[in-house]
Amino acid sequence: MTRSRGSRIGTSGLPSRAGARGVTLIEVLVSILVLSVGLLGMMGLQAAALRYEQGAWARTAVSSSVADFSDGIRMLPTVTPAIIESVRTYNAELAATADASYFVPGVDCDLQVCSADELAAFARTLWRRNIYGSFPAGVGFVQQAGVPGRSLAYALTVAWGDKSLVDADGNVTSAPVCAGNEQLAAARNCCPAEIEAPAGVRCTRVVVLP
Repeated sequence: MTRSRGSRIGTSGLPSRAGARGVTLIEVLVSILVLSVGLLGMMGLQAAALRYEQGAWARTAVSSSVADFSDGIRMLPTVTPAIIESVRTYNAELAATADASYFVPGVDCDLQVCSADELAAFARTLWRRNIYGSFPAGVGFVQQAGVPGRSLAYALTVAWGDKSLVDADGNVTSAPVCAGNEQLAAARNCCPAEIEAPAGVRCTRVVVLP
């Protein structure tokens, strides 16, 4: 029987070595592709887990920071609200942290007897220091809610740079801005319009009754 010229069958009747090498190379490439897809999936899961851990850490840190300052406010029901209030844009507040005096209280109430207003200013300075040391680009704001008297309250806002605040394509996004009618979680996780929080800044708000 005459063999065709294009046959790749060797003298032993088995596929040639070149053909075997071709099949092996394809198998290796397929294996690499499958492995790459698996690694990408694992990286995605790790990134999601990291974002969750960062979010959980931030919530814990905010709760601790706000709790300390809230206790100080509750012990000063007669303090002048303007002494506690501190509201300006996020960028202006962050720029102020470059000045060392930003973290130095006007009166050190650990060393001397202070009035209610001095204690309030002292507590606010310590709160600012705590936030800045605990959060990346972290700053704090205090807004009066209600009116002096039985309905007086303070809205405490912690704002910080959060790298996980991105959309599905990885683009930096902005946190929701408070409209004033939010409830529950929405009210806790919006940024006050007054601070003009830029993209990539996340906020947590807590209302405290003195």
